[in-house]
Amino acid sequence: MKQCQHTTDMWDQPQFQPRFSHPQPLQVAIEEGLEAAAACHAKAEAEPETPFDSEWACRIILSRLAVSEATSEDLVDACLAIGNVPHDQRAFGQVFLKLQRRGQIVMVRGDMPRRKGHGALGCKLWRLA
Repeated sequence: MKQCQHTTDMWDQPQFQPRFSHPQPLQVAIEEGLEAAAACHAKAEAEPETPFDSEWACRIILSRLAVSEATSEDLVDACLAIGNVPHDQRAFGQVFLKLQRRGQIVMVRGDMPRRKGHGALGCKLWRLA
């Protein structure tokens, strides 16, 4: 049987320290995720080659939810079909966050199977507030 080449001191390397040693690793992960989402959204809005407009996406999502509840994947697909296409689909995360903070939409479930995530749980189901 071949022995693993790594030793336990590999965990002392800096790349493994921030989250494992932080007293609130979940909070750090959430904050880093929100920062990355905001950066992705800002890049999508700023790129002239991509026809992405977050307010347009808000209007598309609200009009689709006026018909019935829908998953975030279905709502993103509706935006893409109309031509609201960012450089990276993760830019839509800020759109959902904006609508939720405005009190316009409510998450019904957060454990739906994801079509784009190979069936992994985590897709959100939304409705109008």
